[in-house]
Amino acid sequence: MIFVETLDVLLSLFAGEEVALTPAVYAELVVGVREGRQFLQPALDLVEEGRLKLVPLTAEEVVQRQQLPTSLDDGEAESITLCQTRSAAFVTNDKRARNYCRTVEVEVFDLIEVLRSLWKLGLCPKREVRRLVAEIEAKEGMVIKNKAQIFAK
Repeated sequence: MIFVETLDVLLSLFAGEEVALTPAVYAELVVGVREGRQFLQPALDLVEEGRLKLVPLTAEEVVQRQQLPTSLDDGEAESITLCQTRSAAFVTNDKRARNYCRTVEVEVFDLIEVLRSLWKLGLCPKREVRRLVAEIEAKEGMVIKNKAQIFAK
């Protein structure tokens, strides 16, 4: 879900909140761009512009991160640790990470909830959210299941 329009809309959804990523997520983005997934570049640009904050873990958080399940990748584990220790919300499209957050009471938003919120809060008309859904699926080669939930009354 990372390309220019979606990032700008995501930032507007969380206006007034600090939107951040951890070094492991940043590293994943860098690797993705180097491997040819240029649609990830706008996220790196937003870090350079200061609109997305790069937030390193403290020493205590690094230790706590090691206690998380190994089924979580480094970016997810760092992010969840940061959210746990700093009472922040986590945005993910990973089912394992979402379910883990719910078990440890970390506030979590998944792709369906984010897309639904965009039109429900009046930040994006439904037709624009439908276009975003189609673009996400095309650019990331994924199928968004339960699309009907995004547009349910």
